Amino acid sequence: HDVFSDGLASMELESSAPDAGSARGHEDDNAVASAYECTELGASLELALGACLAQLKALRVSAAASPAEARCGGGRLSSPEFAAEERALKLTLSGIISQLQEVREAGNARRRALLLAVTPQLLPLLPTASVLQLGLASTAVRVAATAEGGQLLVPLLDSAPAWPADCRRFLSEVALGSVRSLSLP
Repeated sequence: HDVFSDGLASMELESSAPDAGSARGHEDDNAVASAYECTELGASLELALGACLAQLKALRVSAAASPAEARCGGGRLSSPEFAAEERALKLTLSGIISQLQEVREAGNARRRALLLAVTPQLLPLLPTASVLQLGLASTAVRVAATAEGGQLLVPLLDSAPAWPADCRRFLSEVALGSVRSLSLP
């Protein structure tokens, strides 16, 4: 328990210390540093979670392995010291799990924001099938990959449906004015 508290205290000190990226004042540097820090924090929290679980398991095993005569009156499993130590470990586990969830949610939000930021630059490099799949990813991604009329931007048209019914739907989804190169078989 003390090792975990010491580790968290040192991580808080390190995260509050200014680094070279934030001193430069560039948002990109801060975003990269923040992503790196979140990755490191996530790894540290995973280690702390494993250590705390191992400590709880060891506590329960040692209490269950107490001598048989101590078990007659309830033994170590019902002692107030055991209950207090187990409660403290459970509270620590709960805190670690909630912090780990926050770090993971922040990472997911960062990935979604990055996808939205790079979508317009990626479109010229993607084949038609990938653009169509990207348009199905989410509403926000579709908005990032569409023209004013809500149609998908397809700079590289390299495939089209063979069947007339599918072709009508395809042409209604794609902004034909966005096609810069055509490479159909």
